[in-house]
Amino acid sequence: MFKYAALTCALLATSASVLAAELPAGTLVNKGNLDQVLSDTFEGKPLSQLLTDKVQWQIRNYNLGLTLAPSRPAALDPLYLEAAAANVGKVGFDRETRTVQGWEKGVPYPEIDVNDPDAGDKIVWNFIYGRPMGDSQELKNFHYILIDAKNGVERVQRYRLDRFYTRGRLNGPASLSKDFMLQNTLLFAEAPQDIKGIGTYTKRYADGFKTDDVWAYVKSVRRVRRISGNAWMDPVGGLDVLGDDVDVWDSPPNWYKSIKLIDKRWILAITDTPQTVAMGERDNAALFPLQDVSNPPYWNPSPKLGWQPREVWVLEGTPPDAHPYGKKVVYVDVQANRPLMSEIYDKSGDFWRFHHMQQQEIVGEDGYKAILPVQGQQIDFKRQHATNFVSTYVINRKGAKESDFSLGKLEAAGK
Repeated sequence: MFKYAALTCALLATSASVLAAELPAGTLVNKGNLDQVLSDTFEGKPLSQLLTDKVQWQIRNYNLGLTLAPSRPAALDPLYLEAAAANVGKVGFDRETRTVQGWEKGVPYPEIDVNDPDAGDKIVWNFIYGRPMGDSQELKNFHYILIDAKNGVERVQRYRLDRFYTRGRLNGPASLSKDFMLQNTLLFAEAPQDIKGIGTYTKRYADGFKTDDVWAYVKSVRRVRRISGNAWMDPVGGLDVLGDDVDVWDSPPNWYKSIKLIDKRWILAITDTPQTVAMGERDNAALFPLQDVSNPPYWNPSPKLGWQPREVWVLEGTPPDAHPYGKKVVYVDVQANRPLMSEIYDKSGDFWRFHHMQQQEIVGEDGYKAILPVQGQQIDFKRQHATNFVSTYVINRKGAKESDFSLGKLEAAGK
């Protein structure tokens, strides 16, 4: 009987392997063929495992389509790799405060042990501190596209988002800060005229002990005002995003109750996005050629974009009680330390939002090889609404200095 059972299992496995096909790069996956190809493989990995549950759900219910693309390692800058290698076994971790000890620059924990109870915190510190995005970023032609699932594009807003790191710098002195600050961030609207100047200026401390110093431009009084450091938990304007959601995850891990490493797996993600803004165009479909703004629900990335296999850490974050979210599941690229997408759940445990960033390798003005998101979708399934973004970047601008990323820039933006 046992021999018969073993033979039956072997025959079933053989027949399953015969039925499963290896899909070629360039295959378009959509709701019309999803069930037929789920049992197939791509680069030897089952498509049913490469597509997360929530991505499959969007293919079935929200017209998401994607093209399979061959995997390619991210081209990381030598300065980034050297700084990470120098930290192996040298950077400590304080479990009581959940903070990094003895870090100057680079990825603090290049080697993650999946059995380490602090692995979740360390992975977040890796992309907060050891970013591959350069020492300064200036987002040019940065557009927010407000989208209704039934009616399409509601409004296009042009913003400016600039960030300058004062600590953990890879080019030149590792720190320019005397007060243990990590970064200065400017976010303000440039158009249309009715929101011009609205925005925030944020100074972030490097250890996560103190909340941010934040100022906002109040258009009604044409003045800048200091606001609560807990603004990281607040919505950004009328957008489908919190301050916490900028670049998928923008908060020190010790601001969360806990962060657990729940898996290490392969998924499909968009990590080779070409230029995404066709400046000078007036039609939205032409202006944003890699956003599918012409077909319901109008918020998907273009099905022409290639999704390639990427190995990711899967983190589950539990935010503080005052936070609007109940849980946040984030997929972080293992090689590049970049958050790729997130699933957001409400206090009742119901799926609420999905954030997906499409990455691009960009060379800075100083030759640094950076990796950043150049477009993305921030979808609120409860509201049936999304805030997409698309931008171009200037990385490590020659001559960039901290005073270029100051409160005075926010004050001037509203005038």
